[in-house]
Amino acid sequence: MDFTAINKLHIKEAFSAESKFSNIEKDEDYLLELFEHSKRHTIFVHDSKEKGYSVFVTETKGIGSNRLFVGNNTNLRDIFLFHIDGVLYKKNSKCDCALLSEKEFVFIEFKTLAYNNNVLTEKDNIEKAYSQLLVTIQDFSAKLKTVGIDLLQDIATRAFIVFDKTCPRNNSTRKAMRVKFLSATKGIELSFENSADLI
Repeated sequence: MDFTAINKLHIKEAFSAESKFSNIEKDEDYLLELFEHSKRHTIFVHDSKEKGYSVFVTETKGIGSNRLFVGNNTNLRDIFLFHIDGVLYKKNSKCDCALLSEKEFVFIEFKTLAYNNNVLTEKDNIEKAYSQLLVTIQDFSAKLKTVGIDLLQDIATRAFIVFDKTCPRNNSTRKAMRVKFLSATKGIELSFENSADLI
């Protein structure tokens, strides 16, 4: 297992003030709570209600493909799932998780429990997800800057809001949020897709 993705960004030093990073002495210690690792061709991420945070899953039966984020890891890179909400930070304060490779950071917020057909409810969920992603990216950006890493310049960065695919979609609201997010983050794209080709 190659920890270059984590070490290249000096994550331990950047997050040294966070208690979860205080007991890390060797690379493998990251995997105790903060990260999961996969090198699979297809990666499934599920926001586990039982565990209280997002996890990799290999068996999707019983979850449903509508509620997953699927990463296509065609280059077979070492991919780390960064447990953010409910692990690194208290529950509901930041976005759920991020996928990290040597080439990119992919921030993800799940809204897969949103079933209501009401357009206003969808708008509320999008606004909440937008805020959670934005505050997380701003926090990460500030911490990484302390160790000389520019989140926009030094690694490809994307953000995703993942809804259950069966939820109705208001395309005008989503389009407006994409434009607003791009401006607020000074260049990070926001997507509402449930899958992505990882670079």
